[in-house]
Amino acid sequence: MIKIAFNPTTAILLGGMVIWGLEPGPRLLVEQKEFVCGQIASMRQSLLINHRSPMICFDRPIAGPIMALAIVLFLLPFYQLIRRPQNTPLK
Repeated sequence: MIKIAFNPTTAILLGGMVIWGLEPGPRLLVEQKEFVCGQIASMRQSLLINHRSPMICFDRPIAGPIMALAIVLFLLPFYQLIRRPQNTPLK
């Protein structure tokens, strides 16, 4: 599938993903959780370095959804561990 980048930053990200063999799209979050979590963490870290204020994680409009997504991805393995029947081994 061909993706169209509308600015240089998006073009670089899409090009890098294609080089790494990742298919950009809505399934990326499900299939490549490590990559997505790494991207979110690196964006947060760059914001902290550029603005030198930890409040940058909370005062931007996109900060809420990104923070909620990061928390859900962090807690998902714990949810699966709790919901597992007692007699089954861990995967």
